Amino acid sequence: MTDTKLMVANGITRLKFNKVAGVVVGLWLCSQVVHAQQRNEVDKGNESAEMFNSAERLDSLAIDEALNGWWTTSQTGKEQRIHWWKEATYGMFIHWGVYAMAGNVWEGKKGGGYAEHLMRVKKIPRKKYLAYAKDFNPTGFHADTWARYAKAAGMGYLIITAKHHDGFAMFPTDYSTEYSLKSTAFKRDPMAELAAACRKEGLKFGFYYSHAFDWEDPNAPGNDWDYENPGGGRMIGGQRWYHVHPEWLPRIRRYVDGKAIPQILELIHKYHPDILWFDTPEKLPLSENLRILKAIRKADPNVVINGRLARTAPRNYGDYLNTADRPAEFRPIPAGTAWEAIPTTNESYGYSKTDTLHKSAAFQIQLLAKAVSKGGNILLNIGPKGDGTFDAADVRILDSIALWMKENKPSVIGASTTELPLQSWGVITKKGDSLFLHVFKYPNDGKLFVGGLLSKVKEARYLAGGHVISSMHASADGLELELAKEREGAADEVILLMLDGQLKAGLRTYLESNVLQNRLLAFDARGTDHDFDFGDGKPDRYYVSHWVDTSQVLSWNVAARKPAAFQIWVDEVQDTVPVGGAYEIKVGDQRFLGQVTNKGSGHHTTLLGSVTLAAGPSIFQIRPLSITGQELMRFLEIRLIPIADQQVHWHSKQVWPLADGTLSYATDAKGNRIPDFSHVGYHQGDRSLPDIPVCRTVSPPADGTYSDKIIQQAIDELARLPADQQGVRGTILLKRGTYRIAGTLHIRNSGIVLRGEGSEKGQTTLVATGRGQRTLLSISGYGERQVKAHNKQFVLDDYVGVGSFSLRVASAASFHQGQSVVIYRPATSQWIHDLQMDRIAQRKGTIQWKPSDFGLWFERTIVRISGNTLIMDNPMVMALDKKYGGGLIYPCSFKGRISEVGVEHIRFESEYVNETDEDHGWIAVELDKVKDAWVKDITAYYFGLSCVKLGGDSKQVTVTQSSCMDAKSLVTGGRRYSFFNEGQLNLFSDLYSRAGRHDYVTGARVAGPNVFYNCKATGALADIGPHHRWACGTLYDQISTDGEINVQDRGNWGSGHGWAGVTQVLWNCRAAVVTVQNPWVSGKNYCIGLIGKKGQGRLENRPDGMWEGVGKVGLQPASLYEAQWKVRH
Repeated sequence: MTDTKLMVANGITRLKFNKVAGVVVGLWLCSQVVHAQQRNEVDKGNESAEMFNSAERLDSLAIDEALNGWWTTSQTGKEQRIHWWKEATYGMFIHWGVYAMAGNVWEGKKGGGYAEHLMRVKKIPRKKYLAYAKDFNPTGFHADTWARYAKAAGMGYLIITAKHHDGFAMFPTDYSTEYSLKSTAFKRDPMAELAAACRKEGLKFGFYYSHAFDWEDPNAPGNDWDYENPGGGRMIGGQRWYHVHPEWLPRIRRYVDGKAIPQILELIHKYHPDILWFDTPEKLPLSENLRILKAIRKADPNVVINGRLARTAPRNYGDYLNTADRPAEFRPIPAGTAWEAIPTTNESYGYSKTDTLHKSAAFQIQLLAKAVSKGGNILLNIGPKGDGTFDAADVRILDSIALWMKENKPSVIGASTTELPLQSWGVITKKGDSLFLHVFKYPNDGKLFVGGLLSKVKEARYLAGGHVISSMHASADGLELELAKEREGAADEVILLMLDGQLKAGLRTYLESNVLQNRLLAFDARGTDHDFDFGDGKPDRYYVSHWVDTSQVLSWNVAARKPAAFQIWVDEVQDTVPVGGAYEIKVGDQRFLGQVTNKGSGHHTTLLGSVTLAAGPSIFQIRPLSITGQELMRFLEIRLIPIADQQVHWHSKQVWPLADGTLSYATDAKGNRIPDFSHVGYHQGDRSLPDIPVCRTVSPPADGTYSDKIIQQAIDELARLPADQQGVRGTILLKRGTYRIAGTLHIRNSGIVLRGEGSEKGQTTLVATGRGQRTLLSISGYGERQVKAHNKQFVLDDYVGVGSFSLRVASAASFHQGQSVVIYRPATSQWIHDLQMDRIAQRKGTIQWKPSDFGLWFERTIVRISGNTLIMDNPMVMALDKKYGGGLIYPCSFKGRISEVGVEHIRFESEYVNETDEDHGWIAVELDKVKDAWVKDITAYYFGLSCVKLGGDSKQVTVTQSSCMDAKSLVTGGRRYSFFNEGQLNLFSDLYSRAGRHDYVTGARVAGPNVFYNCKATGALADIGPHHRWACGTLYDQISTDGEINVQDRGNWGSGHGWAGVTQVLWNCRAAVVTVQNPWVSGKNYCIGLIGKKGQGRLENRPDGMWEGVGKVGLQPASLYEAQWKVRH
């Protein structure tokens, strides 16, 4: 076989140079130039001559002739012609030639690749190669033995190499003496003997013939070590040499007419094969392949011809398609298409004494069942030794297959595909009213569920032994069988179901918890027709590729019969194609972020998290968030590993779902509870992010000069336009390309959106050039929040608990519905003392906490007034306790705060000098004094501090689908805060960070609520969480990191960080280590549902936080934010 699919060939004979020959060759070359000029003069106006020397035109003529004549006529008998081949289902492929004498070893050194390619790999001169022919005398060859092996293994046809790429004919041909069986010591005709033996055993018989590759013939493609021929490893003339060098075509025709066609006709007339098998058609022009096919069809209209003789992108001229060599899985093939795959027993086709990587008989049996279940044939290859015997390892495989076939043959031979969905335990084949369940993965509880089988079943029994299965339970989803104990060593336990009536099938694949794993293959996904390419199906090559656009989405329709939980493993393979980017797996409201980085060649698998499924249908969807490589990845499959039943589907004692879809909360004696975090982000999550029309378009300077001026000018021009009723002015579109920015770009007005054409490499890229720490894009209003002190009211309640939306005042007269207010929570010396923050362990630079520094301002809007009770849009995230100063409420305004601003689909980069450079771009995008704004689909590379930073006066901002990559700075304090929040009511979702320190972090005295949801970090250099000095009300929901998440007393770190936060809720997170402590007074912190190690924290003897479900998956709801948001909507 030829593993390299598209090698090509020409026919220029090599000239060996010496000093004299050099002169001769020089004169010859000059004569060729003169001859070419003369020929051009003769051919002027001569259309037939031009056609004769144009491969494209010859192809076109050949196609027209085929489609309008002989080939179309031949198709009328196609179905009848291949009927026997379909029924046969399973065949034996034999690669046997004089190369078997070498066993893939030349002059004591191992060959590379397939053994039958030894001549090419080792560049063996054709004369030397004949030494193998001289010694070829396979006295151990017995055709009857070979045929009996095939028959016993259930095979219906046998194909042997009559001539492989080495050009050596394994039969006594009249068209070659030296390179044929005539030159060997073996004076029998093995082809005739094998043909007779096959017919004696009732097997169909045929030949493999290498028509396009011939390393012996000086006019044929392939040999570029004896000749200067195209089609070899040197790629002389290019891959499609016949389009570039039509003057070489006459030499190829001499080979086709003088050897290929005559030998093929010899085989037809002398041995009367049932099937002919060809390979590597791309080595020849299509016109030559069609000439060969035409000659065959004329000689024998009934011989079956495989799909590797003549093919184009839109059409295959053979009788059936050929898929990959050495497959493990099968790529999607249109229903009703006849196809065949050609596995080997090891990794070579010809005999290789150095290849001991024999696959198991179980692999071959299951591969056959999988092929039949998808409508295909299998042609299993054996490489006999030079003495004519089968290798012992091959015999063991064939014997095991034969043993299985004795009882299970009807389940595959002559069987076909079904309409039933894919099954987690194996595959299903069909014959008449019989279904055959091929059980590869025996259910550990003995209960086999046939998902989607809606027909009535008369009988169920094991095909081997005939034991009847009496316990069957039908449902609206399928059929459950209670099986006997698994037979030890069963490669494929087949169960026969006799249907009562026609087959009725459902559509969804059922995921099972009683098998080792459920596989969602890329080949089986919906959406693969969206500009994807496919791997060839070999081990580690059953991938989809050309994943180059974020609109390319793959999905699988699945279902669960009962609530279940699974680990999600993603498998990809990497080779020479640069890959990279971020992706998301979404299952209902559960989201799992993945990151693709260049890990080096090989198979890579990543655990993304654990998914919990309710009973019923679900859709698994994988989509790119960003693509930073040449393509996202070469994706193989999602593997779902069941999690033990006792760990499935549990609820927190703090928040739990009710049957009506609402949530119930546990409340302590003071009224504290986990708050509602859903009123955050752009318009508090009540509106989708808008798609603002483009008003200005900017293109990058062609000369690569700085772009500050042209972009800022477009922003300022748009700012001078009036805003519409929604406060929107329009979008500035930055066309694809690179924009060099020497300073900082500013958006200072409402209603302006800066949009690129993508955040991937090569799309819209803004580069912070040169030296100096700075923000590349600043979005900010002006001024500050104004409070009406004369209208303030004291909170009358002695205690307003966390989670409460209401508070009482003496008089609500100065307030109204829809009014903006701030709730001020003062700090007192007593409070600081009780927190022990006035006695932080002293070291140089440590500052003890002071009341004047810790007043907290919570922005709210009044949604309703009931008497003197004010009901707010957002809950309290820190208690107002009269013991510690209670609280006040002020009417407020912020005239300079801008809104309806956004940045989307842009890649930001910073130039830098080295890995620890401190004097370059520091923040990609910074927002402050803004409300109802967004950042979507941006990627930031190399900035020292942040991808996105939200200042203290930022409110209701959504930051989503973005990545912070590979910061360049010292690894120390004040650096690498990937997504940094100092504002309130902000939402960070679907984010990824690599090589950050504090990837998802809040600053000091942050007044929440705020949410980080479905975010991932890898290569973490510090921890995630509230960083210092009392951040209030943050939800960390489905955060995954290979570092730590900490909510603790940080003590004298920094300049006296102390207690980092309160009402910090970790929900369904995954981390290496997590610490959650409760402050001494004023609230609680929570960790609910953790995969990771529980840490002790920096300082001992601190109160432990509220913990549930450490090491336990299956928390419901999987996302607290999503569940709370859904309750409101």
